[in-house]
Amino acid sequence: MKPAAAPATRQSALSKKQLKFLFLRVGDAIEEETRLLRTNPAAGLSGSNARKNRCLYELNLVSRELSRFEVDEEIRAELRALRKKVDDNAAALRANMAATKDVISILGDAITHAESDGTYPSMSRLPAGYG
Repeated sequence: MKPAAAPATRQSALSKKQLKFLFLRVGDAIEEETRLLRTNPAAGLSGSNARKNRCLYELNLVSRELSRFEVDEEIRAELRALRKKVDDNAAALRANMAATKDVISILGDAITHAESDGTYPSMSRLPAGYG
């Protein structure tokens, strides 16, 4: 009878190449959403959000395997570049949200003025039913 084979050990060491590739994919997903927000603010973001969520999940898994000693200056530089992309994305999202709020306010004012016959001053800037 043959001796039992040793169980295969899971390779837990993450190579620098794999990590850099993950950072590249995350950065690409974030940059794609940022471009979309800047070029077509009315576009749906559900696909982009799904990609970012997958990337976040992968980053979370990878972060459990990293020790602070594995993160060298090259990886830190990659993380700084990724952080810049995240900051640019956050700025684009904030601008999109502010524009959306402005449009809602304008529409609310237009609806309020259209509903009024001028007899009484409007008490709310919100559309009818929201006040």
